[in-house]
Amino acid sequence: MRQQLCILLSLTAISLQPVMLRAEDSHYLVMFAAQGPDAKPRFTHTFATFVKMSDSNGTSEVVAKTISWMPASGVIVPAKLLPEPGANFTLERSLEWAANLKLAVIAWGPIPIQQELFELAERRSAFLESGKVGYKMVDLGAGAGVNCIYAVCGLVPGGALATGAARGEQASLLVLQHLRRWFLDEPAPDGLIAQLGLDRSNITFRKLEQK
Repeated sequence: MRQQLCILLSLTAISLQPVMLRAEDSHYLVMFAAQGPDAKPRFTHTFATFVKMSDSNGTSEVVAKTISWMPASGVIVPAKLLPEPGANFTLERSLEWAANLKLAVIAWGPIPIQQELFELAERRSAFLESGKVGYKMVDLGAGAGVNCIYAVCGLVPGGALATGAARGEQASLLVLQHLRRWFLDEPAPDGLIAQLGLDRSNITFRKLEQK
């Protein structure tokens, strides 16, 4: 009888505890391009931010991973033939770099994506920041140095993306199409752009055409 009473009291105590509601994480991608009016190579850049949003008890936690591969100096020198030290810029630092050079910034998103793509981005970001690879503006997707385009598109398995002479907005759009198989056909939450600090007038958002 005493044992049954203890079990009953334990179950009652559990039922009185606050209910912790935890929804599944959702994931998003924002693709960026920066470029000058004539899209010269040293004034163009492709970068992307991958987002995980976790909802718990009515509050949301946002984790963002940005892949923005640049020379550590922040100065792109097209004539360099050998890899140089690279750095994975944060989203804020990438936008500051573009603003300092008075470059236009174009963005697509937030685009809902599968969890797998976010996890691939986490691994790619860790690899870039490990010091095992440098920066090289002219890159074919392999070797000791990669450029900004292959830093992003190289996060997914498979062959290198052929971008030819594309750069800036054109190159970023090609990378975005390359990642399309991980996109989800569902709406992004209101307010995510503001949470990421992207509600500023110098960013032009484009709609991704559906095919």
